[in-house]
Amino acid sequence: MTEAEVVVSREPSALEWIVVRILQEFADQPPLLTEAAEELGIKDPVFLAVALKDLEGSGIVERQGPGTDLDLTGCRLTEAGHAFLGQGQLSSIPERHGLRLHLDMVTGEHIRRPPPRTRQEPKNAVIAFDELPAKRTTLGLDRARELASDQEEPFQTAGSKITGVTVQTDQGAVLWRPYDVTVSIDGTGAVRVQLLRGTEPQQQWLEQLDLRHETFEKLFSASVSKPYAHVLPQTKEYADWRPAVDRLVSPTRVLQTACDLVRSARQRIVAHGYWWMVPEVRQEIARAIARGIRAIAFARDDQAVDLASSLPDAVPIHSGGTPDVHGQAALLVDGFKGVALDAVQLTSPRNRQLEVTVASSLTSSRVRQLLSLLT
Repeated sequence: MTEAEVVVSREPSALEWIVVRILQEFADQPPLLTEAAEELGIKDPVFLAVALKDLEGSGIVERQGPGTDLDLTGCRLTEAGHAFLGQGQLSSIPERHGLRLHLDMVTGEHIRRPPPRTRQEPKNAVIAFDELPAKRTTLGLDRARELASDQEEPFQTAGSKITGVTVQTDQGAVLWRPYDVTVSIDGTGAVRVQLLRGTEPQQQWLEQLDLRHETFEKLFSASVSKPYAHVLPQTKEYADWRPAVDRLVSPTRVLQTACDLVRSARQRIVAHGYWWMVPEVRQEIARAIARGIRAIAFARDDQAVDLASSLPDAVPIHSGGTPDVHGQAALLVDGFKGVALDAVQLTSPRNRQLEVTVASSLTSSRVRQLLSLLT
């Protein structure tokens, strides 16, 4: 919250000019309003009285003592009145107006209207509260005028001017606003992060973040993989991983995609040991077995013993094959469709390296290749 001191300037009327000149010329002994009106040929002195009252309201004229009637004889020019004689502009007595400003704490940008969907506490903060810049305690006049004009404040008119500004730091607050972000991977394995409905400075700031940030990890990683990350092999280079992928699967859809895939099986399910440890997928495979679908598990030699002890008796386990067959946690169905989790090395726009868990739908050729490597 900011408090702005505002004065309004305007051109004086002819009668106001006359009153000021009278008080200047007859400073020692001003005439009565009736005398001045008669001398000027003004039939009704009330016109001069209105002009005198307006000048008092503008701080140009003041009464010489408390209880003094508002008449020329009891008034004198103020310092502002003497300055007015040289400037030719009337300025009102400064008024104070509240100026509520919303500034982006990170980029310093002005948010013209109160931001929607704000929160008192962040849900997925991309910057810790204690890492936010210090609260702004000063605001220059030029900046205050610019922001007031941008917000179309009602006190900001053609004749008004902000002459002072005070930041009320005790009334300010930090609000958090959620933004939608899309993350894509281009043909070279570079990660592109796009802030939806954001500004260019916000986008630039976002690109400066290390992609190993927790928020990005949530965007990349499948939540179902967290407890079983140990089953994933060493990180693959993007160039080795991409040809086997048909499309990426959103982290929020991985579990549903795997279950749907198992439910679609008509002949055979071949599942990496990882999928047998995911309760929802294991349950769907059990239902498929009950329908007469053949199920096979595969794992590396060092994982096969633990996996075998947890599998149904009717499910065989393959632990052989080349290292490539265990290079991704694959779930293969009917010999031509599949989904897999991979640990993939990606690169940020600023050449930062990031290892992420990526879920993808496999190409049919990759599914056939994996099945051939198992035999």
